[in-house]
Amino acid sequence: MMEHIKEDVRLSQNKSKSQVSENAETQVFKRRFPRVFLTGAMPEFPFIKKCEVIWPSGFASGVYDFGRSSTSVYFPMRLNLSLNKNDIIKLGFRIGKNQDIISVDCRVIRSETRLLVIELLRLSKSQINTIANYFADELIAESTHFIDPKYYAPEQTFTHWFHGPQDTNLYVWSPDGSITRVTLELGENVYQWNSTDFSIGPSRDTLSYATEDYAYYTNTITPFRAIAPQSEAALKFRYFVSTMLSTHPVIEAVFKRWSV
Repeated sequence: MMEHIKEDVRLSQNKSKSQVSENAETQVFKRRFPRVFLTGAMPEFPFIKKCEVIWPSGFASGVYDFGRSSTSVYFPMRLNLSLNKNDIIKLGFRIGKNQDIISVDCRVIRSETRLLVIELLRLSKSQINTIANYFADELIAESTHFIDPKYYAPEQTFTHWFHGPQDTNLYVWSPDGSITRVTLELGENVYQWNSTDFSIGPSRDTLSYATEDYAYYTNTITPFRAIAPQSEAALKFRYFVSTMLSTHPVIEAVFKRWSV
């Protein structure tokens, strides 16, 4: 099934836009910006594959989360480093199959036992490209993991939340056991399925500064376009979810619902 969808994505890229019927629809979409508020007490949160932080001593440790402006890394006690909020430290990141190393000035957002949350400062264009090339959609999907509901904010209405690198979020609404809505924030777009139809809209604006605040609101009128189930965007949405099939039963339920 995954290979079939992947092939459909490739074939759809050869279609002209006129071959896909799309109906425009505008919705008022008041969107919350959830953050994974990682703590040192969350050792179950897995590291990103083929991604390490290199400390000034040369010691390497795992990376929990790699956003567009902030990163959460494993902070080993053996380093014997004292870091406080707003401290600046230069760190290296070894990423990808080529194990490219980028050196970045980082500002400490939060420091605690086994965890350091940092803001990435002054990334060069080549560094941004290196990061973007590594975090391709398939790898992001493989590194997108279920967040335990005990970490959800009370105002959040989804029943399942999966978070991945590069500010990727997948939300599922299944209040009574049936899937009613699925939303994927990936790259510059928001993909949505609402029981019957697929739609796409522009992603959120970048925050003006790195934050872990669950209560950050934005009020925008987001134009969502209804898209055909076999359009390139819908197939990309479906392929991303299919890559996550083994991560959680609700993902299998979503994919089964789409296969009806």
